[in-house]
Amino acid sequence: MPNLQLLLQIVGAITAVVGAVFAVRSVYRWLRPIRVAPSVRLVFDGSAPDEIGATVTNRSGEAQYVVRCHARGTYRVSAIILRHLRHPAVAPRLYGNIWFNGPSFDLLVKGEPSKIEPNQRVILSHRLSKHHPLSFFLTPMLLVEVELSTGRRFRSRRLIVPQRWRFRP
Repeated sequence: MPNLQLLLQIVGAITAVVGAVFAVRSVYRWLRPIRVAPSVRLVFDGSAPDEIGATVTNRSGEAQYVVRCHARGTYRVSAIILRHLRHPAVAPRLYGNIWFNGPSFDLLVKGEPSKIEPNQRVILSHRLSKHHPLSFFLTPMLLVEVELSTGRRFRSRRLIVPQRWRFRP
């Protein structure tokens, strides 16, 4: 009989752990229903312009509407922290000036929200002009920011900007 009691405790513990894992997973998906992965496409032969891209994946169980998607130049996290330490009295409304710099590239056609069904992946891109001065980055990295119709914003990881896109004075 003690062996049956031990077996029931083990099965109960396994069930509790599996339930906790699924609960944490569903809470995470509720908090972050969209995954954004930035990408860069370089064309070396000149047959097409270079592109900034983003893969937006809906991980939630309901449809999401993307209202805005744009790529922004940003700095390394260490540089951002150093700027905050050098200027501790900066107003929160000016944090965007510390975090980002340079032009913003729209990846979504203006005025047309994009509907993303559950578990659907959408690839958005923006073609860069080689010779236009606003197509150059002033920062060493870029990230993609997606805004949903609910007003929530999601940012991708930082991606290193290719050297040929950097501004060289």
